[in-house]
Amino acid sequence: MELSEDILPIDVWDRIFESLNLPELHRLSVTSRAFYVAVRNHLNLRFRLLLKEYVSDVSEFRCLMWNSEVVISGSRALQFVMPTPSPAWTIQPADLDLYAPLDQEDEILAQLLDEEGYRLDRWLDNLSIPPFPNKIHDEHTMYNMSQDIARIITVSHPKRQKSIDIIVSDSSSPLTAIFAFHSTPVMNWISAYSVTVAYPLMTFNGRGLISALNFAGSATVLSHRVQYALLKYRDGRHFTFATDPSEWEGVHACGTRHNCLQTIRHSNDVGTAFMTFSPRRRMPKDTSRRARRRDVKVGAIWRLGGSLCALGNDSNRQYGKGMQPFRVAVSDLTRRW
Repeated sequence: MELSEDILPIDVWDRIFESLNLPELHRLSVTSRAFYVAVRNHLNLRFRLLLKEYVSDVSEFRCLMWNSEVVISGSRALQFVMPTPSPAWTIQPADLDLYAPLDQEDEILAQLLDEEGYRLDRWLDNLSIPPFPNKIHDEHTMYNMSQDIARIITVSHPKRQKSIDIIVSDSSSPLTAIFAFHSTPVMNWISAYSVTVAYPLMTFNGRGLISALNFAGSATVLSHRVQYALLKYRDGRHFTFATDPSEWEGVHACGTRHNCLQTIRHSNDVGTAFMTFSPRRRMPKDTSRRARRRDVKVGAIWRLGGSLCALGNDSNRQYGKGMQPFRVAVSDLTRRW
């Protein structure tokens, strides 16, 4: 079943889909079988066009992403799920951020260097990162170099004028490193065949929470690199930031709502926004049925942590002064459908 050209020409449907964010596409997809197929075909095309900016063999690259458990995150993933924000971004994403499990980056790196014409620019380990960006477009210092990130590899293409960062997690899941980001708007990821937004209720309303992991010293002062990143998302991408959601929603039960920093979350819980964008028959033939129901084979459980929300209910004072943040790789997470 396909969309009828008697209503609108196909190219008009395409332009409409191009302007919709992920929740809008999801609402449209559940209205009919025709829209279900059309939306997923559009997301598949949107993803292929994204990859086409960086690689020539898109199909091979997607297979490598699937086999190596590599996902895309960062500002390009955010742009993928909200392509036409209002107001429009004044700082557009340029680099592509790939997240790989520990010691699973070799195939992707070899493909980029040997087949796609990229060159190795730098290799940063956990101790070599500078305290502040060296230049305005240097985003390597936007990551918290903690135990969650083993290394960052940067490659660039001289003809395409493109750069790719490969951020290698220090666990069997690529997702644990994503939750070392400075704030929730960039805690999203695109796998080879699906897309997930960890904090959709806030992200699609232009709001973000600052992770407790990013506070330095007394837990009241942000490091320079985090301030730099937040200013970029505030001034260039029009996000409003807070340290807890009570500023927007008032009193709530700390540790129970999905948008609370105290809540223990997992990458397949109902608080995420998740959509597949390629028919399952197009997945690699060796993919098990259970694996096809998840965006990555090894997920994550996390808590962003920090102080109790300012307007949390008294009944939740068992949390004391707040909980420590953590991120753990978990291989047995089944999505709630």
